[in-house]
Amino acid sequence: SHEIRTPMNAILGFTELLRRGYTRDDRDAGRHLDTIHASGTHLLALINDILDLSKVESGQLEIETLACSPYKLAHQVVRAMSVKAGEKGLALALRVQGRIPETVHTDAPRIRQVLTNLIGNAIKFTEHGSVTVTLSLDASNDPALLRFDVRDTGIGIAPDKAALIFEPFVQADSSVHRRFGGTGLGLTISRKFARALGGDIVASGIPGEGSTFSATVRAGALEGVRMLDETALAGSIEVEASAEAARWVMPATARILVVDDGAENRELVATVLGEFGLAPDQAENGQVAVDMAQSGSYDLILMDMQMPVMDGFTATRTLREAGFETPIVALTANAMRGFEQEVIGVGCTAYLTKPVDIDALLATVASIIGGHQESAPPAVPPVSAKSAAKAAPAGGSSPIESRLAGKPRMHGVIGRFVERMGRQLPLFEAALQAGRHEELRELAHWLKGAGGTVGFDDFTEPAADLEDGARAADTDACSRHVATIVNLAQRIVAPGEQAPVPTKPAPQATPPLASKPRIQTQAASAAAGGPVVSRLAGDRRLQPVIGKFVARMQGQISLIEAAQAANDFAELASLGHWLKGAAGTVGFDAFTEPADELEEAAYARDAARCEARVAEIRDLAHRMALPTRRESADTAGVETLAGE
Repeated sequence: SHEIRTPMNAILGFTELLRRGYTRDDRDAGRHLDTIHASGTHLLALINDILDLSKVESGQLEIETLACSPYKLAHQVVRAMSVKAGEKGLALALRVQGRIPETVHTDAPRIRQVLTNLIGNAIKFTEHGSVTVTLSLDASNDPALLRFDVRDTGIGIAPDKAALIFEPFVQADSSVHRRFGGTGLGLTISRKFARALGGDIVASGIPGEGSTFSATVRAGALEGVRMLDETALAGSIEVEASAEAARWVMPATARILVVDDGAENRELVATVLGEFGLAPDQAENGQVAVDMAQSGSYDLILMDMQMPVMDGFTATRTLREAGFETPIVALTANAMRGFEQEVIGVGCTAYLTKPVDIDALLATVASIIGGHQESAPPAVPPVSAKSAAKAAPAGGSSPIESRLAGKPRMHGVIGRFVERMGRQLPLFEAALQAGRHEELRELAHWLKGAGGTVGFDDFTEPAADLEDGARAADTDACSRHVATIVNLAQRIVAPGEQAPVPTKPAPQATPPLASKPRIQTQAASAAAGGPVVSRLAGDRRLQPVIGKFVARMQGQISLIEAAQAANDFAELASLGHWLKGAAGTVGFDAFTEPADELEEAAYARDAARCEARVAEIRDLAHRMALPTRRESADTAGVETLAGE
C-alpha cells in the first residue's frame, strides 16, 4: 500500500497547492507540475505491473506463440536501452555465445518485457563499468532452451538474497530501496513470464562486484531452423538496416540547412541526404546559420549545439525570438540526462546524438519534411553453399557476383564486404605463415558467416573447412583452404564494378605477404599499434569526407597539444568534445573513448590525466590511414586502404 499511497499523496497534495494558489511564481508552479507528472507516471507503471501480476497469478495471462528472431529482438531492446546506459556513461553490449537459432517460436512481446526489465535493472544498479547481454542455446535440455544472460558490474547481490529479490515489493535490503527506489515488482513479473514460456530466471552475484540474471525460455521446434553465430546474426541486422534505410523516399523540393563547425560532419550528413535526392545547404557556425535562415526558406535545420562564433543554443534562441517557426533538430555529442529538456527549452524540435546514427537521422528528417518508405523488397531465398560452389568453381577465374547484386538497395552492403575482404586477405596469409591457428580459425569463422550474409555463398564451404583445419592445427589443410579463399576473393566484384583482370594464374599456395597492403580492422589495428582505419572507409562516397577529417586532424592535434602545454582546461574540454563527436561520425571510433576521457579530465582540471589522454590521441592520429586508390597488376580497379 505504501508504494501506491506515496505517489498518490504527492499528486493530491501538490494539486491542492496549485488549486489554492499557494505558489510564489510560475517557476514554483512548474516544479509542482513536474512532481505531479512524475508521480502520475510512477503510479501508472505500478498499476500496470500489478495488473500484469494479477493476470499471471489468476491464470489469465495469454501467451501468443509466433516465429521471431531472438537476436533481432535482443538487438532492438539493447539499442533502445543504450540511451539510458549512455546517460550514466556505461557500456552496453550484445554478445552471442556459440550458435543460436535464426528463429524461435515464442511470445516475443513477453520476452521483450523481460529483457527490458533485466537490462533496465542492470543499468539502474550500475554506476561504473558495463552491462553485457549474452544469448546462447542450451541444447542439452529437452526441449532446448534459449538463454539470455544479463551481466553487470554494479552493486552485486549476496547469495542469500538472490532468491528473495523475486518476491513482490522486496529488494535486497532497505538501503537499496532508499538509494535506488522501485517496487521490486518487475523481477517478480519477469520471472512469472519466463516460467509461463517454459523457462525461468535465476540470479547470482558478488556484493560490490556485479550480478548476473539468467533468463531462459523454450526455443520450440528447431528442425530445419538455421543455427547462426554472432557474425552472421550481426551481418543480417546490418543488411536489414541498410535495406530499410534505402527505402526512404524524400520530397525532392525540401530545403535543409546543416549547421556544424566540423566540415566532415556537415559533409557526412549532406552525403547521406544526397543519396535520397536532397541537396542541403551548409553553415559553419550559428551566426552564418541565422543569416542564411533569415534570408532563405528552409523546411528543416540540423543544428550542432557546440560551435565557435555563435553556438547552437544562441542561434536557435535568436531564430525563435525573430518568429522563425521552421523545425530545428539539435545535433550533439552530449547524451546526459536533462540535455533533451535543455535543447527543447531553447526551441529545438528534437535532438540527435553524435556520432550520427544514420537510421535515426533519416527517420527524423523524413518525419519532418514528409518522407515515406517504400514497401520492403521481397525476401531472397537462401542459396546453399554446395550449389553456390558448383556455380562458381573455386579454382576458376570467372568473376563472382553476390546473389543479392540484383537488388540496388543492397549494393552498399555488398561493396563494403568486397572492400573489407581486400583488407582481410593479408590477415589470413599472415596468420597462416606464422602458424597462428587460433587467429586463422577466428578469421575463417567470420568469413563463413559474413560471406553468405551478403550473398557470396562461395565462401561458406571453404571457410568452414578452414575453420576445421585451423582447429585441428593442420597446416597443410589450412594452406589449401587459404589458397581457395584467396582465389575466390580475387574474383568477387561489387555491384557495378568490372571484374579484376588476372595477370597470372590463381595461386595454388599462399602468395607473399608483400603482395597486398597489410591493413587490420580498426579495433585490432589500433590496439596492436597498426594503422587506424575508419569503419566507413569501404564506402567510396564517404572517402572524401574521411580524407578531409584526416587532414584537419593534423591541425587539431597542434591545438590540443598547445592547450595541454598551457593547462588551458577549457580549451582542452572543448577540443575533446569536438573530437568525440567528429571522429565517431566519420568512423574513427578509436578516438571516442580517449576523447571522452580527455573532456572529463579537462573539466576536472586533472593535468596528469589530460597529458596521458593527449599522448594517446596523438599516437592514434599519427597512425590514421587514408582511403586511397592503388593501381597494380593484381589489384587493378580495387579500392584499398593505405597508411600515409
